[in-house]
Amino acid sequence: MGLNLMMQQDFNQMALFAMVAEQGSFTKAAKQLAIPKSSISRHISQLEERLNARLINRTTRSMTLTEVGKMYLEHCKRIVEEAESAQASLASQQSEPSGHLKVTAPLAFGAPLFLDVFQQFLKDYPNINIELFLDNRVIDLVNEEVDVAIRVGPLQPSSLVARCIGRTVQCLCATPAYLKQHGEPETIEELSQHNVIKHPNIPLILERDKVISTSSRFLANDMSVIVSLALNHQGIALLPLPLVHQHVSSGELIPILLEYPMEGREFFLVYPSRRQLATKVMAFVDYFIQYVQGMNYWNVSVEEFMEMEGIVRVR
Repeated sequence: MGLNLMMQQDFNQMALFAMVAEQGSFTKAAKQLAIPKSSISRHISQLEERLNARLINRTTRSMTLTEVGKMYLEHCKRIVEEAESAQASLASQQSEPSGHLKVTAPLAFGAPLFLDVFQQFLKDYPNINIELFLDNRVIDLVNEEVDVAIRVGPLQPSSLVARCIGRTVQCLCATPAYLKQHGEPETIEELSQHNVIKHPNIPLILERDKVISTSSRFLANDMSVIVSLALNHQGIALLPLPLVHQHVSSGELIPILLEYPMEGREFFLVYPSRRQLATKVMAFVDYFIQYVQGMNYWNVSVEEFMEMEGIVRVR
């Protein structure tokens, strides 16, 4: 038997084993695949013989995975998913993605942080229409027929596929006019003497999980509102770096207290399954991640961004 044929047989038997485990019985797996139960049983037996390990405990009425079987199943699922993902990716290259794409994102972050990505994606994929709705609920993607969700980590364990978009840090910043009028805080504790503008659900947390208490005369659950207030000299804003990078580069906003690194947050694209993944979803996910990771204000500290931009703080 040639090497390629052996590899194909190995993969087929792994896929059969994963299907039997998923369905919970040989009978259901046979029905799902439209092949004889005896054929599945024979292939599983051959797989066990080749591995020299029992994967399934069988009785006349039930089956259970052995400990070895449970461990092996995780490897099989990953390999099958990767193969299906590769096939779907190839198909997406061979056919033009099209259709209606439904995307959800958190109210505070969805539009302000990623609007540029959506606009460029629509330009590059003219046959795809996007419906974006902002909702702070962790919705059921399958029941509500949502293709992709943008979510902030850490994520809860689930059967959904999650791909990391990138990591962003929070930035304390204010206009030169505000700092000239009210003075620039020298320590994190001196923030209590200033009006801090922030999202009500996003505390000021340093890298080592130290939460800093701040007072604010204005809280807003919309990041674009916080940016506007900061640009209008209303206080010191706590904002994600990707949302203010242009204002930092132009000098409109000045990052402060750089010696106190802020906690970072990871963002993810979440979707129901790699299996039977629509080309429009595959195209969107791959495009989104590549676009974001190509930006120099993601996955860096505020100081690293300023160095790349050639920004020098003069106090």
